[in-house]
Amino acid sequence: MIKITTRNIKLLFLTAIFVFSPMLSFFNLNSAPSTQAYAESGTMTMEVRNADLRDVLSALAIKMGVNIILADVTTEEINFSVQNVTPRTALDMLIQSRGLSYIQNGDIIVIGSSGTLEKDFFNQMILIRFDTYYISSKDLQGLISQLGIQGVKSIYLDSNPNTIWVQGTTQGIQKVNELINQVDIPAKVEEENKTRFVYTLSHIVAEDAAKRLSQFGFGDKLTTIYTEDDRFGKQLMVLCTKDIEVQVKSVLTSLDAPRQKTKAPLVTKSGSGAYESLGVTRDLLSELSGVSTASMSISRNLGNTANPTYVLWVEETPDRIKLLKDLVSEADL
Repeated sequence: MIKITTRNIKLLFLTAIFVFSPMLSFFNLNSAPSTQAYAESGTMTMEVRNADLRDVLSALAIKMGVNIILADVTTEEINFSVQNVTPRTALDMLIQSRGLSYIQNGDIIVIGSSGTLEKDFFNQMILIRFDTYYISSKDLQGLISQLGIQGVKSIYLDSNPNTIWVQGTTQGIQKVNELINQVDIPAKVEEENKTRFVYTLSHIVAEDAAKRLSQFGFGDKLTTIYTEDDRFGKQLMVLCTKDIEVQVKSVLTSLDAPRQKTKAPLVTKSGSGAYESLGVTRDLLSELSGVSTASMSISRNLGNTANPTYVLWVEETPDRIKLLKDLVSEADL
């Protein structure tokens, strides 16, 4: 590991020749691919306990054929587990679980908080031009601001009213692209009778609010938009006809009430080491979702001495239970 000081920021440079701890010794350096192609096509399985964050990132750097820099990030011991995912997906999941972001320039990946990246690595962020067909760049800028998309430093409005320049982190750019795909649609004749607003939720997430709102029979008078990769997002954009605006807001207010917690099983494991394995799974799910480990419990032995069986269960609100189950499915826990 090489320590570099740039603009008073402590950088930790993790290269493919980093000598990592025995906790990650299952990686074979001699057989690790040397190009980034592996990050998009090959898959990998990783399970670590009480491992240094730098060691885990070093292993991923080897698999991806890149160099990784930690920008002003406090290193810590972590638990992390993924199965049959690409190294790029594993990196994304690890970074998101720590509340971090990243920018990439060639084979260099810089990881840090959105604030640090925007402040000290802004010139290295992605700059992309988006051309819209129907929505003006001014209106689009307002929507990006209202939704509070993170990782986007600034927006430059071109003289062309349907061109917008966006600079930011990879994740921020992806979210802007998703938003444009959803709102850059042909205007209808009755457009002047429609309104658009962003509703900030307190107790439920945007995805849950949108699905429950769709059950109230508003039909094609109502369209909802939310960022799909932000599972705990609280910003819901609503496009509706003006005659139902007050009713829609009233429904959202009634839906956004504190929800009662319920219990649900998440993972069942059997055999030697099942209890310990579920403990690791619980820690990982907590890191990825933000749900406290205190909300998750491991049952008593439901099998026998020869073949013990344990269940990891949670007591939480329905939306958080859904998130946890999705994570279990995606990580094949």
